[in-house]
Amino acid sequence: MGKTLILSSLFLLLSTAILAQDDVYKEIQERLDAGEYEEALELSEQLRNEGDDRWKLYRARALVGLGKLQEAEPLLNEYLKENPSDRLALITLSNLYLDRGEFRRALELLKGLEESPERDFLLGMSYYNLGLKELADFYFNASLSGEKESVYVKNLRGSLPKVQALLSLALGYDTNPAVAPQEGFISKKESTAYRASGVLRLDDGVNKLWLDLSYTAYSEVSDFNTLIGTLRFKRLFGRFFLPMRIDYTTLGGDFYRAVGSVGGGYQFGQLLLSANAGLQDYTSFGTKEDKRDGFNLYAEGKYHFAYGTPALELVLRMGYESTEGKNWRNAYLYPYMDANYDWKSFNFGFSGGLAYYSFTEKHSIYGKKRRDIFISANPYVRYLFGRGIYGELSYIFTRNSSNIEPFDYSRHEVYASVGGVF
Repeated sequence: MGKTLILSSLFLLLSTAILAQDDVYKEIQERLDAGEYEEALELSEQLRNEGDDRWKLYRARALVGLGKLQEAEPLLNEYLKENPSDRLALITLSNLYLDRGEFRRALELLKGLEESPERDFLLGMSYYNLGLKELADFYFNASLSGEKESVYVKNLRGSLPKVQALLSLALGYDTNPAVAPQEGFISKKESTAYRASGVLRLDDGVNKLWLDLSYTAYSEVSDFNTLIGTLRFKRLFGRFFLPMRIDYTTLGGDFYRAVGSVGGGYQFGQLLLSANAGLQDYTSFGTKEDKRDGFNLYAEGKYHFAYGTPALELVLRMGYESTEGKNWRNAYLYPYMDANYDWKSFNFGFSGGLAYYSFTEKHSIYGKKRRDIFISANPYVRYLFGRGIYGELSYIFTRNSSNIEPFDYSRHEVYASVGGVF
């Protein structure tokens, strides 16, 4: 009986110790959820000698929250050697990679995890920082699909840059300024180009607002000096999204075009479907007297074959426009590729695509149906100076092969620019 009493006492003491440990872990979790990382760090120290490896994980999580990534990584790696499939540890390590700017490394780690709001949001952050905004939106949506957003995701969402400003100045050379080629505005004359552009972006992972402004002046063809402005808004509802857009272009004071549209869409994994309707108001061929008002309807399907680098996608778009009593339909098929590679402070990139445009109605002036094949290629190299400042050298080649001569052109552009993200 004495032996039984001793064993019972030991079991009671062990159970009490385990419960006490669990209470401490619960308190650490509460501190982490509240963003009280210093307090969580102090509490984790109490468990160092308790024979439970979890202290390494919770201490690492507190260190990541404090931005002490070099101290956190060895603890996480040591813990994962004994617990290689621990989801929370892998999520924390992915978060560490994101904080350190190793977005592709985070991406590869997250792809191997089961779906969860935390995994989906971190995937969204990875794609967001790699510039793949549509896929980022998809995973941001997925992270909201649960009935209640987890505290962890809520804290992560708070780390998104709410407001960003992107500014750049560029000096370039353009062999053939083609400001509005769809309207026949093609200069057929070489010119030096000066460009200033800016983007203001508000983004909390659910509501997205962009304002883009760009002004280009040409020394040899001042009539082609161009101001382009775009205002876009997008609201995410789970896998549904609501886009709205206003575009305004003015050319040399004689041409302007304003288009506003609203629509909706849904994303099925790598397939994105959307439709929108809009109103348009513009002058044609540089004459203020020839004003054309109307409306347009467009449906678009976009399939992403691959993400990361290179990113490959295929776009099919079909549209209907009615302007001043004239109706026409058009369609285009557009395969597109985007790839980039980082080396030290350099970033090398390439984007390009091939599009086929088909208009079902005869052109009002040239009396035949227009068919265009459009090719684009844009290699560039960017040097990152730090603090969001960069320098860039880029070359842009475009070729539009059309069966109607005024729309047939080739264009070469070279730009040197400096810019920054603030």
